[in-house]
Amino acid sequence: MKMKKNTYTAYTRVINQRTHYFVKKFDSFPGLNNIPPILDSMGMHRDFLKACELANVYDEAVITNLMEELELTKVSGKVMPITHLQRERRQEKVASIWYPQYWLSKLKWAHI
Repeated sequence: MKMKKNTYTAYTRVINQRTHYFVKKFDSFPGLNNIPPILDSMGMHRDFLKACELANVYDEAVITNLMEELELTKVSGKVMPITHLQRERRQEKVASIWYPQYWLSKLKWAHI
């Protein structure tokens, strides 16, 4: 019989015009009567995943459930406008065409 059960809550608060995420982890004892859940750990941060880390919540299923409750989506990587990416690609081509030492150094033929 399992004595301890973990429960999790997550909510948001706006502090100084910025949204902060609060994640709490509670220990509850369903086998014992009249004992309220005990706060085990808590995390507060502007980044939801960092708040989960501060609250010692590492289970992906729990994090996904909490994100669904708050109507959040995971974003991996950095968001960049497409025009910025095209500009970087254009600069890379120019460097390889106009500067032979650049592409020779990529082939490790150039002497420094």
